[in-house]
Amino acid sequence: MNIFERIPENFFSILTTKLKHLHTDLLFLIYQQFKSSIYIIERDVVIDYFVEYLETYPVTNVESDEESDSLTTLPKETRLLAFHFLNKFIEHGWVELEQQPNWSYKVIIPDYAIRILDTFEKIALGYQMEFRGQVLSIFQNLTGTEGYRYIAIQQAYETTDAFLNGLRELNHNIKRYMEEMLASTSINELLHHLFVVYKERILDTHFYRLKTSEHISKYRTQIIRRTEDMLYNRTVIEEQAQLMVNDRVAKSTHEAIQTIDNWLESIAASFRNVAELENEIDSRNQKYVRAAERRISLLYNNSGNLAAHIGSILKFLSGLIRNGEGKGELPENFSQFIQLYRQEFLDIKSPSVVRSANAKIAQTPLDIIEIDEEKKLQKLKELRERTKEVKAVEQMNEFVKKALSDKLDIHISEFPMADTEDWLNAVYTVIRSTSKNSIYKVEMESDSKILVNVSVGKLPNMKVKLKEGR
Repeated sequence: MNIFERIPENFFSILTTKLKHLHTDLLFLIYQQFKSSIYIIERDVVIDYFVEYLETYPVTNVESDEESDSLTTLPKETRLLAFHFLNKFIEHGWVELEQQPNWSYKVIIPDYAIRILDTFEKIALGYQMEFRGQVLSIFQNLTGTEGYRYIAIQQAYETTDAFLNGLRELNHNIKRYMEEMLASTSINELLHHLFVVYKERILDTHFYRLKTSEHISKYRTQIIRRTEDMLYNRTVIEEQAQLMVNDRVAKSTHEAIQTIDNWLESIAASFRNVAELENEIDSRNQKYVRAAERRISLLYNNSGNLAAHIGSILKFLSGLIRNGEGKGELPENFSQFIQLYRQEFLDIKSPSVVRSANAKIAQTPLDIIEIDEEKKLQKLKELRERTKEVKAVEQMNEFVKKALSDKLDIHISEFPMADTEDWLNAVYTVIRSTSKNSIYKVEMESDSKILVNVSVGKLPNMKVKLKEGR
């Protein structure tokens, strides 16, 4: 597969110059006209749009460009500058000119450029695939009155492929959102990422709706059964294969039959195995929630103290150096300024240690040591102190029941906020809502009212209510 057999060699070079932002803006102007018009675009119309843009956003502060574009070489007159950029796009294969019988010219966008500009636009706008519509479309294509036709089968196959790619994209993106969340340096940043960015872009737009009203399981069995029934109905497949040959979609009946069989088998296999992909997404989402929980605990325990600790350490060390004691051992009380935490999340930047064979250790019997009961109780007390801030799903279920009382729903702003315990209850109410064992769910409200705790952070004013059947 050589992509440059279909596109020019210098196609992407205009996206690597210092004028790349200007180039993409002008290309999007042409693409918007392409989408809004049923006719081929006239060159003069494109030039007028370019002139309007260049007059609004003049080309300034450009020292040089590897394409030989600079303030000294670019045309000074705006209309000539517009022609300069249009000719540049033609030279690099982004657009073409078609001469008309009246000697006028029209601008044409090649098929490969249309697809690439469409992809660029989706990336720039943050396009998110609607999984529910994809599954419903596959189901309707296969089970409708025309579901046996090869066109419906082909549409179902292409939609299934796009649907699975969307799920894979979601699975891969959770890792990126986790890395962004772990990079948060304050509780405010972390809460914004957890309850706004991740919730809006992953949970609300993809994960939650896919797992509720339009769950894949609602259509999965019927789609598999329908594809298997079609595979066994060789008469219908042969009829549709002959129709593909007549429509010049396939060269021979044998080739058409094989194509239809491949479409149906691919759809059936995809929906048989989609549960594994769903489970992987569930698992990664749970990892994100656990990572967020640990990060909140870490930032909360060190909020407002980290800068002071670092300042104290540097001040103490500089004092030792000034007094000529920098080479001696540090006093024992110095350890109170340093806290170490275990790194539990590996990424590409984590150090790799080559494993070596374990040396054989001579086994020797150990003496049984009696543990002092008082010391045991002290250790248990310390353990309880360290874990008392962690709230389990069952605890939050009881908390929400008590908070709701006889109400159907309640806003987080109605929760008590008298002390740290109350604030932790509010945070864990949202965190535990994604658990399959929770009896309630949390919905984002359009109301901009937020809870404020100056010493800790902010939470959106979300609505809490019991799940159906609870």
